[in-house]
Amino acid sequence: MDDFWEVLNIEGNLDEAEILFSKIQNYCLGSFIEENLTKIYLSIESKNEVTNVLNNLELPDTINLKWEKIDNEDWHLMWKENFTPVTINNKINILPDWHFKDDINDSNVYIRPGMSFGTGHHETTSLMVESLIDYSNNEFSLLDLGAGSGILSIVGSKLKYKDIKAVEFDIECKDDFYFNAELNSCSKDIEIFWSDVLDWNDFSYDLILANIEKNIIKKMIKNIENTNARFIFSGLLVEDKYEIEKLLTKKNFKIENFKSKNEWLLIDCKKI
Repeated sequence: MDDFWEVLNIEGNLDEAEILFSKIQNYCLGSFIEENLTKIYLSIESKNEVTNVLNNLELPDTINLKWEKIDNEDWHLMWKENFTPVTINNKINILPDWHFKDDINDSNVYIRPGMSFGTGHHETTSLMVESLIDYSNNEFSLLDLGAGSGILSIVGSKLKYKDIKAVEFDIECKDDFYFNAELNSCSKDIEIFWSDVLDWNDFSYDLILANIEKNIIKKMIKNIENTNARFIFSGLLVEDKYEIEKLLTKKNFKIENFKSKNEWLLIDCKKI
């Protein structure tokens, strides 16, 4: 794990900052918003790739970008000062690890804010958790593609999903994933595979989650063949709706629901 983080500060219009974030979220290890400033945290190795992405975008005049570098200690202090618990549908509470009490409560999910994205604060994570709650009475098997911190797999375990598999490519997430699963007493319920989601070809699950960057979702859709699974896609912007809807229809998916929060979109669909 690096001793330092690269931080991209986006100052200005929050809606434009959200759109820019969606273009680089695949490299993001965490984010934080205060007033009109969005901070995006990246590994040192990712800076050049993100810079290349930014150089190929037409950035609006309403935002300004600035790079800085912070150490891990400053990151954790910032989270302790600013992390607020999240309650979703009065069913699941997302809490920081320092609030942990030695009692097993299926309503509480404890997450260590660290070198992986996924603390329940982002709209796409919240939308995904809402969907997990919606389908939690069905005893579904669950596949979590792009698992990150493990938050969705852990919520699935708390909601009594079965045969939970998680797939994640970024090894920076390993420490946080294992820590969070152990802290929530879910390690025995979740099997993790450190692999590229685009190499995954087993879709024999009842519910499949993919909260990933749009271009990866597009490639994934093209690779999915016969399956009875229900797919929940997020990591998408509302402006992506028509493009993804067209691709899903072409690949014989039936879209059953669209949900959105602010600029972010979730698609609930099945292969037909």
